[in-house]
Amino acid sequence: IVVVDDPREVEDILLRRNREFDRSRLTTQFFKPMLPHCTISQLTTPDLRAQKRLWSDVMSHDFLRRVVAPNIHGAALELVELWRLQSAQAAGQPFAVLHDFDHAALDAIWIAVLGSELGVMRRDIGAVRNGAEAPGEAGTGVGDGKVPLTGPLASGRKVQMAMEYMNYIVERGYTSLWPQLTFLLIQLTSEFRRFKRITDAEIQRLMTAASQRFQRVLDEKNDGEEYDTCAMDLVLRRQLLAAKKAGRPPPDPSKDRAMLDELLLLLLAVSAHPLAALFPP
Repeated sequence: IVVVDDPREVEDILLRRNREFDRSRLTTQFFKPMLPHCTISQLTTPDLRAQKRLWSDVMSHDFLRRVVAPNIHGAALELVELWRLQSAQAAGQPFAVLHDFDHAALDAIWIAVLGSELGVMRRDIGAVRNGAEAPGEAGTGVGDGKVPLTGPLASGRKVQMAMEYMNYIVERGYTSLWPQLTFLLIQLTSEFRRFKRITDAEIQRLMTAASQRFQRVLDEKNDGEEYDTCAMDLVLRRQLLAAKKAGRPPPDPSKDRAMLDELLLLLLAVSAHPLAALFPP
């Protein structure tokens, strides 16, 4: 382990010389057991470089301004509306807002990454209007976090609980003395498998729907950039364009584990830090 404590040297390495240094194995161990195919879990290979190029513009200034910012703005407006209702209901008394940030961040990042509204804040606003308190954190691995998988994936509430559970176990892994062992043990539980199936099924459903939509757009001899609504759209469109130019059949996104893991990484990384999602640099 090399510790660099010179701020200028650290800035130079991170901003200008990052290609000279591979990712540390200490870094990869946190996410590798749960998301083995995402970029943060891998050391540099030709396949990883290609995967990074595919996702390179997801954090570009133009994409954030054009696609992500309107979604964050909408979530922030709903957060203000929720607080207005809670303030009126509290009649001058203090009220808790911690989970409000969590829910607004989850709404914002879900639609920014996947292009679909999860509706967490709308459910909270509806609860307050009906005279009840807005729900707190659902997916903590105990109590109401245990949702049986019966029938089709029906409600955004179930997906919300699954994402909150996934964030919960990431936090457990980070605070553990042996993160890799902790994640491996968590993966053996029925609760993890249940919630992982929920998130995978919903993301794969959205990926398939977006892929079918872009196939129709690209058939019209259009690169489809103006139809991007989220990070997933950008990457799917690039994959379809590459397949079309190479004369290959369009890929099945539901079987692309690397893309699924990368989308989950984006969801977990940002929704785990709600203020970063609502107030980006």
